[in-house]
Amino acid sequence: LDPLLLVGVALGYLGARVVFVNSGLSLIPWGLAALACGVAIRDRARALTLAAVFGFSVSLAFMLFGYAGTQSTASRIVPFSLLGLLGAVCAVCLALAAHIIARLVAHRRSRRGRTTD
Repeated sequence: LDPLLLVGVALGYLGARVVFVNSGLSLIPWGLAALACGVAIRDRARALTLAAVFGFSVSLAFMLFGYAGTQSTASRIVPFSLLGLLGAVCAVCLALAAHIIARLVAHRRSRRGRTTD
């Protein structure tokens, strides 16, 4: 069980029930977590995979914990899962952008550190 899956579920719960309830502000910590995946994980494929896991889990958890409709929760699994895929795509896009920028910054820093005589 990957820790980012648990972080996603926890942030989904917090956004649905505790902090920023019914507010788009809950997207801020989600976005920051996705950006952190891209910066902190050096391997691009792993960063994007874990960002997708995080994005799906946070989106699905948010919808499940926040659901107060009259239809059964089981009947909402498919639509919520499809929206969870959208969350995964968004997290991957943020992680990829952060990963590219972090690597460009690191490359420029390493070039500055070299001396040419």
